[in-house]
Amino acid sequence: MHEVAKRQDIAESPIYSWRTARRQAEEVASEPLTFNSYAAVP
Repeated sequence: MHEVAKRQDIAESPIYSWRTARRQAEEVASEPLTFNSYAAVP
């Protein structure tokens, strides 16, 4: 996770939170989850 956070210039904690949330959502989702990337507008 460190390399991903460094590459994206963000802290590691949001990545871990996202992974946990995704696992929980996959348990209750009726369809497979997909990743949708986006860019922040400055």
